[in-house]
Amino acid sequence: MRTVALETAPDAPQAWRSVMTDITERKYAENELQKLNEHLAATLHALPDLAFETDLNGVIYDYHASRPELLYLPPQQFIGKKLDDLLPSSAVQSIRSALKEASEKSVSFGETYSLPIQNKTAWFELSIAVVGDIKSSDKRFIVLARNITDRKKIEEDLTLSNNALQTHILAIEQLHDQLREQAIRDPLTGLFNRRYLQETLDIEVSRAQRSNSPIGFIIIDLDYFKQVNDSYGHKAGDLVLQKLGGLILRNLRMGDVSCRYGGEEFTIMMPGATLNITVNRAEHLLRQINKMDIEYHGATIKITASMGVAVFPDHDTGSEDVLICADRALYRAKSLGRNQVVVYQNNNYLIKNPLTIEKHKK
Repeated sequence: MRTVALETAPDAPQAWRSVMTDITERKYAENELQKLNEHLAATLHALPDLAFETDLNGVIYDYHASRPELLYLPPQQFIGKKLDDLLPSSAVQSIRSALKEASEKSVSFGETYSLPIQNKTAWFELSIAVVGDIKSSDKRFIVLARNITDRKKIEEDLTLSNNALQTHILAIEQLHDQLREQAIRDPLTGLFNRRYLQETLDIEVSRAQRSNSPIGFIIIDLDYFKQVNDSYGHKAGDLVLQKLGGLILRNLRMGDVSCRYGGEEFTIMMPGATLNITVNRAEHLLRQINKMDIEYHGATIKITASMGVAVFPDHDTGSEDVLICADRALYRAKSLGRNQVVVYQNNNYLIKNPLTIEKHKK
């Protein structure tokens, strides 16, 4: 059933004539517009965000906020004003950047800004769309500023947790490196220990085999070291070992490996060193050791050493076997009177640079 609405024509004489006009379509349009406005109002009220209309210059034409806690200023202070006059410069810069993008692409998403609200920092993410023709010189924009403070807080907490985790991982790695260093270093002399030599020996021999290059080995044993401990005490003995370790370190080439093999015995591995280079290094160390004066509680301790030399692959092709050759040369040096360098030569030992032994006395 159709309802007809009638009205009197405004230009007809009131007294004698009235024209009845059908205004049904207009009423229908008004009702639909009212419904749309109510729907829009309900939609805006349901939004947990800020919504406003602005132009490219940042002038606010309409403003809505369903949650008072999101308000930086009351709505009446926004209408007709420019963003530049209302918000902090950092927020204005972000909004203007998003407006510029929307003016070129019709939409913009993802730009963020922050505002100090109720003594707290509130974060907002922008979604902007052009109203009408994007080519219009006076186009306007609908701006939704979604509150992402909780998300931002979670992100910041995750960042802090991640930073703390990375710091913890770094500390663990550093601790691991320290433990690794402690595991391969002799704590008294600072030289590598026997374990490290055993770990690297096969690696260096394999590398030498591939490159067809030699490795020189020197084994050093302090002469009469027990007399040092018996005469001056174990602290003096430790001092002697430390001094000898320092001397060895100062007289090595880059890439050489020195270790305290055990007790008063030291081993030097010299990758790339020929027999001549290895013997010269051993003789040099022997002379330096004989020149050492170790002061301990007013006493001067003199030391000497015996040394055995062998070279891979001249004397043997096995990593452990070549050490055995150097060790045999060392014991030959000790049996011949100590304080000298002996080179392993297939059971015919070559004696190099014998020096006079100075025994230790109280």
